[in-house]
Amino acid sequence: MGAQFSQFFPPRPTFTPSDVPLQQGATVYLAGWSETHAEAAIQSIQATTTTPDTTTTGQLYFLPLHLDDLTTTKSTGIAFVTRESRLDLLVNNAGVSQLPLGSVSAQGIELQIATNCLGPFLLTQLLLPFLTAAVTDFSPAPRVIWTSSQVAGLSAPPEGILLSELRYPPRDAVRN
Repeated sequence: MGAQFSQFFPPRPTFTPSDVPLQQGATVYLAGWSETHAEAAIQSIQATTTTPDTTTTGQLYFLPLHLDDLTTTKSTGIAFVTRESRLDLLVNNAGVSQLPLGSVSAQGIELQIATNCLGPFLLTQLLLPFLTAAVTDFSPAPRVIWTSSQVAGLSAPPEGILLSELRYPPRDAVRN
C-alpha cells in the first residue's frame, strides 16, 4: 500500500528542466501508433525546450509502434536497431483498459494483456542488447522504466494471472 499512498501524496520532485535529456543532447524516440499525435507532441516539445547552448539540443524522432500486434512490435525494434547502437533509457508507458468484451490482439491474446504487458515485454527484450551496450564505466547505468495505472496495483487478482484467460478471457470486464 506504500506505493499507492505515494501516488496520492507524491514527494517533492527532484527532476528539474535542466535534467531533461533532450537538453543534454539526447536522441529521443517517441514510439506510438499515431504519427500525427507523435509529430504534434514533437513540435510541442521542440517549441517549449530551450537551451542557451544550441549545440547540446537533442533530436526527437517518431517510431511507429503497435503493441497490440507482436509482429509490428518486432518491426519497431528492428527500425530502432538500424539507427542506433545503444539505448540509455527505455520508458514503457503504454496502456489500454476497460475494452469491449472479447477484444483481442492480432495474435488472439486478450487485448489488455497484449498491449500493456506482452508488447512492451517483447520490445524490451528486442532492445536489451542495446541497453547492455550502454553500460560503461563513465555513464549512468541504462534504465528501463515501466508505468502503469493504479488499477494494476489495486485490482490485480490475488492468484495472479491465469494463463488460460489470455486466450479465453472471462465475460467480465472488471476481471479483464
